[in-house]
Amino acid sequence: MRSSVCIVLGTYNGAAYVAGQIESILAQSLASWTLLIRDDGSGDETIEIIRKYARRDGRITLLEEEPGNLGAKENFSLLLQRAFSSGCDYIAMADQDDVWYPTKLEWQVRAMREMEKAYPDSPLLVHSDLELVDRDLEQIAPSFMQYQGIWHEPERALEVLMAQNFVTGCAALVNRRLLEFALPIPDVALMHDWWLALCAAAFGHLGYLDEPLVKYRQHAGNEIGAKRLAHFLNPFSGQWQRQWVTGRKSLFVSMKQAEALAHRIAMHDPEHAWLSLVRGYASLGQKTPLARVVAVRDLGVHMQSRVRHVLMLLRLLSGPRRLHEE
Repeated sequence: MRSSVCIVLGTYNGAAYVAGQIESILAQSLASWTLLIRDDGSGDETIEIIRKYARRDGRITLLEEEPGNLGAKENFSLLLQRAFSSGCDYIAMADQDDVWYPTKLEWQVRAMREMEKAYPDSPLLVHSDLELVDRDLEQIAPSFMQYQGIWHEPERALEVLMAQNFVTGCAALVNRRLLEFALPIPDVALMHDWWLALCAAAFGHLGYLDEPLVKYRQHAGNEIGAKRLAHFLNPFSGQWQRQWVTGRKSLFVSMKQAEALAHRIAMHDPEHAWLSLVRGYASLGQKTPLARVVAVRDLGVHMQSRVRHVLMLLRLLSGPRRLHEE
């Protein structure tokens, strides 16, 4: 029987935490769901743990026909494709080391259905705040969004999402209509959640629940962790120089990501209202450094907080004179 909600979970060497995440999914107040899991070539007991749960509960499926190590983005891309093919109405993404609040799915599905009433047949994404916790689930901060100094953009979100993501995949729910536009996820996408947020902002709408619905676990093995902006600005942290280079590279890759988005928009609607903005941002790498700064101002593209925006402008000025030189 088809479930209206499909959860996709990508794993890799997650034996220490994956059982806790699955248990939190089993404890959801909304019980009508299916869980698709794909392991990305773990060398520990992750697969054995998942198989044990799959034998216990028929809602859980481990995809084993496509082994190999793809990386997080490609793993979730494949999982999202499979979830879409299954015919489910809503898709949630889960990380192997987090713990969901019991009401996560119920509240997000309720919010999604309310959005669908307001925007019928529209691509939609709903996301929430997260509680930041350590490896033992002890609280680091009650709000991930506040900790990071980011926030949901209720209006003109694309002007921020061009250069900065504020949607965390493990705290997001998307509808089937969004995946019709977002899949397949292009190779140049920085991460699957950023791409989904971009497509939702371009083709439809984003909604936000200002409540933490996920315990977002931080530990040494996190592929993408939470760090305060001030940590990277501190010259004594040992991180600022590496973060400067990484951030500049990410900024220029975001232009290639925008180029892929412009192509996707043009496929569906060559007269789309956002196409000019997206193409303008995608072309920044072909401009001189000073012209990039002027173009960003004219386009209205900006980062959240003055500090982040100034850093973006400095990276635009210090980057290669043409994108192919990066």
